[in-house]
Amino acid sequence: MKRFVIPSLAVLAIAGFALSHSAMAVYSDTGSIPANQGAAIDSLTERGLVQGYDDGTYRPTQNVNRAEFLKVLMTASGKASIGDVIDGWCFTDFKGAEQWYWQYACAAKSAGVIDGYDDGTFRGNKYINIAEAMKISANAFEIPLPMYFRAPDHWYDQYMDAAAGKNVFDGVRREPASLMTRAEMAFVIMKLTGEPQPQCDGHMLGESYKMDCNTCTCTENGSACTKMACIEDKKCFSSNDCSASQRCSTEWGDCQSACPPGAEICPAVCAGTCQER
Repeated sequence: MKRFVIPSLAVLAIAGFALSHSAMAVYSDTGSIPANQGAAIDSLTERGLVQGYDDGTYRPTQNVNRAEFLKVLMTASGKASIGDVIDGWCFTDFKGAEQWYWQYACAAKSAGVIDGYDDGTFRGNKYINIAEAMKISANAFEIPLPMYFRAPDHWYDQYMDAAAGKNVFDGVRREPASLMTRAEMAFVIMKLTGEPQPQCDGHMLGESYKMDCNTCTCTENGSACTKMACIEDKKCFSSNDCSASQRCSTEWGDCQSACPPGAEICPAVCAGTCQER
């Protein structure tokens, strides 16, 4: 019986699916896909869950097979290291030289994420369709399945409906028999792991902070800042620091005229700073 240890972080250098720690993903072929899929690809690349190819492409419309999808899914769900030692020949088609995806498949079987086919095979090189992907995704992330008053028409209805509840079909075709693409895979994983909150220079949504002497708040559209003068640049901190005809601008820290622009009658305090009419 073949046995092996599953690493806590999968670091297999498999083209297009090796873990990466790049700060920002820039792919030459993702400009023509929906923006939400592109954002998912960038997010997952930054988080180390997917990676592009050596030629700088991601190949978003390329179909993904069962082994590839399962690897990313198991890593993202934190189940890639179920148990320390796993039976490495857990499916009948796991014969001969050990393949990179056996550990993920066996960990997934042990965790109840997959069962394999009726003949005991896994068929890792077979392209995965959307219905299959939704089923194992629901299992991996332990998503509650909807209940029906009568038996559903298809085995996959519960999994498709559960995915719909997570807004997965905002970026994935709701076509059970269609083969899943790499772009759709990224979108599924992003939705199920949670979309990253907007960040502004390392600050989280709703957080207030100082930046370049400005008072800022992190919003969904980025940093919203109120311009303030730096302390070292302030010429005044209160009107007591200015002449009698001036006031201290708390926004800029400058002594400014206290005379309203265009005043017809100049107040006594403005004497000498504006022209009477």
